[in-house]
Amino acid sequence: MNSVTLVGRITKDPERRVSRNGTTCTLFQLAVYRGVKSSQGDQITDFVPCSAWSVTAEYLCKYAKKGDMIACKGKIQTRTAQNQDGTTVFIVEVVCEELQILNPKPQERAYE
Repeated sequence: MNSVTLVGRITKDPERRVSRNGTTCTLFQLAVYRGVKSSQGDQITDFVPCSAWSVTAEYLCKYAKKGDMIACKGKIQTRTAQNQDGTTVFIVEVVCEELQILNPKPQERAYE
């Protein structure tokens, strides 16, 4: 079973993109607190690369902003890509199938 649920903060405003086949997508990163602190007392946070597609991407791009807390339910996916210098890199990301904005900042929201 390939299923993951994350709750974290978006590290930058999502940007709407269109794939080669015309599907809307967005790549974003979630800062997810592990729930433990380091020996120095600092919170330990993981920065998880995520993607959203189609309606989920549209929703995220329209309503979410940097710093918003979101819940993301999806699956882990791996792929390879080529860097600009021709080096092949291995990428692990969460493909979000369901999203929920948990605490948008009211002063910055203008739902239309």
